[in-house]
Parts: sequence; C-alpha cells; structure tokens
Amino acid sequence: MKLWFICCLAICGLAACSGPIETRLNNAGIGVAQAGSYRVVQAPGDQSDSQQMALAETIKALAGLGWTQSDSGRHLLSVAVAERPADLGLAIKAGNTAQPLATPKPQRMMQSCKDREYRVTVALVDAVSGAVAYRGSAAEFHCREQLANVLPLLVDHAVQDMGNPGQMRSVVRQGRE
Repeated sequence: MKLWFICCLAICGLAACSGPIETRLNNAGIGVAQAGSYRVVQAPGDQSDSQQMALAETIKALAGLGWTQSDSGRHLLSVAVAERPADLGLAIKAGNTAQPLATPKPQRMMQSCKDREYRVTVALVDAVSGAVAYRGSAAEFHCREQLANVLPLLVDHAVQDMGNPGQMRSVVRQGRE
C-alpha cells in the first residue's frame, strides 16, 4: 500500500512538470505579402546572450521564409526578448485607471517551482515610410524549461503571420514546463 502511494506521488510530481503549454500569439501591422530584404537594428548595449540567440533564430526563420539580410534592406528588423516572473502582473496607467497588460498566472497544484513568462517580439518597419509592416510576439509560461530551449519555437510562432497580421490567438502543444 505504501509503495502504491509513493508511486502515485511520484507520478503526480512528474505530471506537474510536463503537460500542455499554451503559446500566446499577438501580431499587428499592415502586413508583408511577400519576402523582401531587411537590415538589423538593435538598441545600443543590448548584447545579452538571449538577445543574440533570439536575433540569430529570427534571421534563420526569415531566411526560411525567403527573406534576405542586406545593408540596404527595405525593412528594419528588431527583435526583443523578455522574461518575467509569471506571478507578477503588469498594468499600464491611463489617467486615473490602470489597464492590465499581463495578468498574474496562478501556480498549478503540485507544482514545485515558480513559472516564468518568456516572450519574443519581432518587428519589421518600412525603412522609407516608417510604417510598421509587421510586429509579432509569442509568449509561453515555463517552470523548468530554459529560455534557450524554447526560443526557436517562440521565434517561429512570432513570424508565422507576417502576411496576415492583426490576430490574437493561442496554440497548445505538449512539452516540458
């Protein structure tokens, strides 16, 4: 009987570390109907490892979609990576009221670690007009998984709606939290 109880506890503990992962997608802009050229712009001093990995993954994802990097590219590409504790809510103040930007995520039952939110945002701006051609972001909550392991997937999701922006949606997959 004790062995059965210990096995059940172990299975529940493992289940708290894996399961469905929701990727939240949000994108906007006028859209980019076909691949073109771009040049990379980065904020001064933003040379963190995660930022450099996200940029490299974005360049690889755009190349797979037919985009080319050029010093005289038609679009300006910027990539941002954010990480925050998931139990931290974010709000924006407008006048006397605050509007939630990100609501806190409650910890799952039997979860032994605190979630973090990883977010990647990819933006393409028309270099001539300054219009936002596309801005896409993908975000996920993770407990044990490292940012480096989910960056490729987040970048792929962030760029997938370039031809049809203006969507907020979620995709669910199985994986390690």
